[in-house]
Amino acid sequence: PLINENGIVIGINSRYINDGKIISLAIPVSKIIEFLNEKKQISLLKYDYLENDATEVISTGTNVFVDLDPSYTVYLNNEKQGKAPIFLRALKEGEYILHVESDMGYADQKINVIKNNDFNYVFKPEPISYYQSLSLKTLPDKASIKIDGIYKGKACLNISKILCGFHDIEIILDGYASISDRIKITKDMKFVKTYNLSKGYKLEFSNPLPKDAIIHLEKDNLKLNFLTGENIYLDNGNWKISVKSEFLQEEYISSFIIKNKDDVLNNNFKYIITRVIFENLKKDSIVKIDGNDMTSMIKGNILNLPIGKHWIEIETKKYDTITFETKLIRGKDKTLKLNYNYNLFSK
Repeated sequence: PLINENGIVIGINSRYINDGKIISLAIPVSKIIEFLNEKKQISLLKYDYLENDATEVISTGTNVFVDLDPSYTVYLNNEKQGKAPIFLRALKEGEYILHVESDMGYADQKINVIKNNDFNYVFKPEPISYYQSLSLKTLPDKASIKIDGIYKGKACLNISKILCGFHDIEIILDGYASISDRIKITKDMKFVKTYNLSKGYKLEFSNPLPKDAIIHLEKDNLKLNFLTGENIYLDNGNWKISVKSEFLQEEYISSFIIKNKDDVLNNNFKYIITRVIFENLKKDSIVKIDGNDMTSMIKGNILNLPIGKHWIEIETKKYDTITFETKLIRGKDKTLKLNYNYNLFSK
């Protein structure tokens, strides 16, 4: 908080404090109240009056390079210089306000040009983004929508405040081909778009996916990402697939073709394996791992299993079933000491 000499909070420090003495920029309470009441973006300082703020002044030589993408227009003391990236050469001595702006954001910097200064300033800020609203519809509706990889809800999706700039959209609905799109949101107009979904074909895997798998699919300019457990529906064409997981020895990469029918991908994952050693395992015990009978795979009381968490069940005649969860770690054997309890009610 920004506190006056009487100990009363009068604002909020929004930048930084230098040695506990100099505040770079503060937000007055009046502006906070205005923002909360009007519920819209409030300009703290209009560019025309920027020279009156407390922004740090950068001393530089007579050349300044503005290193931003071409969507930004560069101004020097309110006079347009051109599109970034741009070299401002042979500036006269004195203080300037360097301002960059696009339809997605802006940034400002005070500079003090000194003729004999050998340092030439490179202005490469992280612009402050504008906000806008967004509305996404699908036909049919109720499709799941991800924005920048994060699930945001089902269509029709309305977001009242989203950062201007580029965003990656993914639309998923069972029975319909998934869609990806890269959109650009600008400050001048609410973003509204409707996506028409077409029939899709289901992709399944011959072997179970790791629990933490990230499945990346590409076809032409279409890029999709799925997690284990999510249904995958695709349209016709040649697809590339990669699967990443901390449980796999290497990234799984393959390709396949969807042609007017569902498909099962024959995936042979190379799991990271560790040894499980069963101490005191009785000869007639049945060992189940994650619900699957693995008894025949045990050699010399040793079973090789993928790393990660597993649910163990050991069934033995005349004894209670032993159940527990264990976690296997890469590069470490796991010894399981079994204690059998005689079942008094067994026949």
